[in-house]
Amino acid sequence: MGDIAEYAVIPITEKNYPKTYAAWGPLGVERINALMQPAAEIVASSPGCDRLELLELSNVRSSPPDNIVFFADCKNGSRFFITESDVAAKRQVVSQNDKSKWLADQQLLEIAQEAIKARLQSNCSFGDSTAYRAIVGRTVVSVEFKTLNGPEPGSRGVAKCYFDGLSLTNVDLIA
Repeated sequence: MGDIAEYAVIPITEKNYPKTYAAWGPLGVERINALMQPAAEIVASSPGCDRLELLELSNVRSSPPDNIVFFADCKNGSRFFITESDVAAKRQVVSQNDKSKWLADQQLLEIAQEAIKARLQSNCSFGDSTAYRAIVGRTVVSVEFKTLNGPEPGSRGVAKCYFDGLSLTNVDLIA
């Protein structure tokens, strides 16, 4: 088992997480709390985690009553997501940092361009682009664009496309 900071896992109580407790109820919180330590042990023993510093319920990726997902941050900046099914299967997880390396910049750009076209409902021409890979596994692809048809032909802007690991999670358009 890998190294886990003594403060890394804090069980959910009605007092310290009232919104989470209200959303999940006593039985849901009991299930979450029972999964925390095994999830922490799996992450801490995964390649890429030097020392587990924090494990918490992901409010963005989880949804009551059946979808429990934790995020875990390691001392070296690696971020992991681990699901209830990962814990049940004792499945080793891969950090978002490592997943982000599986897509080359060109692949990220192609995914971003398709997402921009879909969001604008227009064919576009594309200009300069950059891909920035943050330490916690988030990648931001910035792309200049010009619409060729659609609701506002000829409009220009920059799109910022956010990837968490392998998933495109958000597209922000800046005119």
